[in-house]
Amino acid sequence: MSEKLEAAPVNLESSGETNLSALKRTLDIGFLDLGCSAGDSLLKGREMWQCNGVGIDLDAAKVTRAVEEGRLAFQADARTIHEDGASFRVVQGVHFLEHLPDLETALAVVASAARMCSEAIFFRQPWFDADESLASIGLKLYWSDWTGHPNHMSAADLVKALEALVAEGPLQHFAVWGCDPIRSSDHPSVHPLSSPMDQHQYEESAHGPKPLAEPFDFPVYRECVAAGFVSVTSSAAIEIREQAKSWHLIASSMSPSLQQRLLSA
Repeated sequence: MSEKLEAAPVNLESSGETNLSALKRTLDIGFLDLGCSAGDSLLKGREMWQCNGVGIDLDAAKVTRAVEEGRLAFQADARTIHEDGASFRVVQGVHFLEHLPDLETALAVVASAARMCSEAIFFRQPWFDADESLASIGLKLYWSDWTGHPNHMSAADLVKALEALVAEGPLQHFAVWGCDPIRSSDHPSVHPLSSPMDQHQYEESAHGPKPLAEPFDFPVYRECVAAGFVSVTSSAAIEIREQAKSWHLIASSMSPSLQQRLLSA
């Protein structure tokens, strides 16, 4: 595949199409990227799913940047995009859920994603589960104190949402992982509680000294990764399992024997 995708208009109306289904019939699109921003996640998605994708974002300026970079993207709302009936092999959201206004909205978006995919849904977000434990020892993860992250969705929230979607039928199985462990306060993602909001990697000169704790006795990761599978033998599911070999499994609807059979397949 070429490095750049064919550029797309900022919105559907200027493309001459009336909805996402029409655009999908016109172009060969395999995955939908929710909250695509300037399009980096589209490139990573194409590498992971081995197909072209289309991205949507509410921010017109970000979509314009994505289009200028040759990405296929347009301005749309992930909360209502399911209404036109389009379907994709995969629906992904990479560092997207935390930007939604609240948990209720995020749960609705995850549910609609499950009804739009034929193989899998896939979400990555920052790890928020350790916020209280870290605060108790005077620490925080910098992304947990961003004004742009109003939705601190936990791994347990994702597990509960995916369990419901398996019970209701859109999904056959799910799994949730922790990715890239943070083992102590020495990690640059860890800040003192007194550090200002909206920061990035820790620098003592900018953020002040932080308590040097022993290795954490509770789980801390950089990311939480969640996937729901329409079929555990699909090409998307196989790719996710391959990626997940380096992740820590938190919860799964698959029995240990099924997991072992799939890993050895």
